[in-house]
Amino acid sequence: MEKAPERPAVPLDRPRSFRDDLHVLPIEDQSFVLVTAPGGPFAGRDRIAPRDLAGHRLVASQRGSLMRAMVDDVLSTGVNAKIVAEVAHRTSILPLVLAGVGDAVLPAGWTGMARRSGCEVLPIDASSSLRVALVHRKTPLTPAAHAFLESAKGYAAERLSHLDR
Repeated sequence: MEKAPERPAVPLDRPRSFRDDLHVLPIEDQSFVLVTAPGGPFAGRDRIAPRDLAGHRLVASQRGSLMRAMVDDVLSTGVNAKIVAEVAHRTSILPLVLAGVGDAVLPAGWTGMARRSGCEVLPIDASSSLRVALVHRKTPLTPAAHAFLESAKGYAAERLSHLDR
């Protein structure tokens, strides 16, 4: 199984351009979490390591997504977990987890929604993360797009200030 290529570190404190006509605003890096039904085998734990997924049933995104790459990376190390459901859209994952079909590896941005849905959420000790960025053309933006960009810049600045604490 191929391992996802390592991405070079991009500082979150400054915008980047990958092409002359595009501007990239780094927003945040999100770690991965395990989302599981309440009262399962991880109850009472604060966090897990990828090897702890051995013997577990997993609900996964389709191949090509970063969440799936994280699961595939874990499986490629010899961890004996089994993908029991592959979903086309992440909104299908939480109902499947709550129904007991399997656990799911998701970006930390899903933590609040997963907990409000009744799931337990545990951080995964892993070196991978999901890099979130806003990409836009350097041409003039519509008023709505400009307002959205300014909101995203404010959010990114707030997230960056939290990292400095």
